[in-house]
Amino acid sequence: MITCSGFFVTMAVVALSAVLLAFGRTYLLPISRGTFSALWVVHLHGAFALTWMLLFL
Repeated sequence: MITCSGFFVTMAVVALSAVLLAFGRTYLLPISRGTFSALWVVHLHGAFALTWMLLFL
């Protein structure tokens, strides 16, 4: 049986995995290669979203 805190940790890992899988090819990999070009607000949004998922974990 999964405890309450185990449930939240599991869901945090699932959410982080979903973010990395969904945005890995379209955002994270192009940024690491230096081929992604967008407005600063897109980078700000990506940074906040990834930081929020890491803090949630």
